[in-house]
Amino acid sequence: MCIRDLVNGVKGFNAVGLPVHLANFAVPAGAGALMTAQLPQADAGNQFNDSYNEPSLYSATTAAEYLAGGGGAVAALNPGVAAPGAGPTFVTGALEAASVLNEWSRRTNAAAGWVTATDWVITFPTKNFYVDNDAGNEFAGRNTGRTNNIAAPGLTAATLAPFSQSFVDTAAATPVRRGQSCDSVSYQLYNREEQRSSALGFSPGGTAQLCYEANVLTFNQGAILNSPIAKSINYPENFTFGWLNVRFIGTNAANRGLPAVGFGITSRDDAGSALLSEAGLYDHSIIRPVAPAP
Repeated sequence: MCIRDLVNGVKGFNAVGLPVHLANFAVPAGAGALMTAQLPQADAGNQFNDSYNEPSLYSATTAAEYLAGGGGAVAALNPGVAAPGAGPTFVTGALEAASVLNEWSRRTNAAAGWVTATDWVITFPTKNFYVDNDAGNEFAGRNTGRTNNIAAPGLTAATLAPFSQSFVDTAAATPVRRGQSCDSVSYQLYNREEQRSSALGFSPGGTAQLCYEANVLTFNQGAILNSPIAKSINYPENFTFGWLNVRFIGTNAANRGLPAVGFGITSRDDAGSALLSEAGLYDHSIIRPVAPAP
């Protein structure tokens, strides 16, 4: 977790609204004693690493490991990524997933009693360190403060990997600011009896892609989270619950997957009794790539 996720650098409050207490003091050149971890770069003596931009997932220093099969041996990972720095490479290796799986429920007949809906959230925690190349922007994943920005002619397939498309690339011959960075997925929906949906749809747009660091999927327009960027997986069958497998199939992700985490949240609403209205949240399961990329 990055400090900036827990601290409001402008107002000095943490995520639960309490005043900030951080044992992190520094004296920038030409300034008095300041608690710099809650200050922007300009107010932290123009020292990027003393500002609220760090520490982040870029700061990881331990190589990724995971419990392998066949006796639970610990295997070191080298995800084979042309990485912007060691930190995101390590975290990407630890989180790489070929696909994510979880359950869903969608019951819409209120006259029969309670109704249900499910939203999924799939996030790529290290994505910005690969796809956001903007040298002078302290909030970009790749910038001069981290010394990981890519100079002209800009990002390539090798420096984007395991992702496939740049989000911002100001070093390109024609600067890119597309506002999204899309990776293709495939998916299969099942009900609890292992019956597959035969005519799945992905809307809006029709093309199955996840285009943000934090992505929301809903089922037959359930929309619990009311996300403006939600994609709906639509199915014609009268399925009311089951599970879904989402696979990462982008060109650069084909052999190593993507660094993905997330959860599914399901709500049940009963108009007849508030005591029967509730929600539950479950972390996604993942399937790792068959073998880490060399």
